Amino acid sequence: MQVLLQELVTEIILYSLTDFVLDATPFWFQLQEVVKRNSLALWRSPSYIFTRLFVVGSISFFVALTFLQLGNSVRDLQYRIFAMQVYIIIW
Repeated sequence: MQVLLQELVTEIILYSLTDFVLDATPFWFQLQEVVKRNSLALWRSPSYIFTRLFVVGSISFFVALTFLQLGNSVRDLQYRIFAMQVYIIIW
């Protein structure tokens, strides 16, 4: 009984491994399909795109105003780092 169970488990594992290797599609094909589907979904809902552009534009404007008339002091360096952090987190 133990030998039969061992053979069954071995056969299932070998079948699963060969099935996975033979039937899987390449990574680049999967990436291409995901990009196509995502682009189609974004094309069908333009309000998301316009909202995203507005948010990115307003944040970029805020970050640009933060850099306006900064000097070379330590406090100004902290302002620059804060502006970059805000831009990276929101983007």
